[in-house]
Amino acid sequence: MEREPDLETDGGEPTEMSPEELYTVVNAAVTDALLDVLATVVLLGLGLLFVAGGLQGIFESSDAISYVASGALLGFGLVLIAVALDLVPSFHEKLLG
Repeated sequence: MEREPDLETDGGEPTEMSPEELYTVVNAAVTDALLDVLATVVLLGLGLLFVAGGLQGIFESSDAISYVASGALLGFGLVLIAVALDLVPSFHEKLLG
């Protein structure tokens, strides 16, 4: 018995995707998603570490240069957190696209 081709969800042309092609696409998508999650967790962890270090430095510092260094550390941590949560535009997309 001949297998009917799957139709697009909008009722359009039949799709001709073999199980091997489907596996390749799904495998690539899942791998990409897992790497994105891992990168987000790492960036959030580093950002929180820098924020904690900056806050500790601000509360414990006694001279002006320590305040500046701690503020820079705090700012860098906040930028890392913003990048991890996609709150700032991606620079590599602008450079490549």
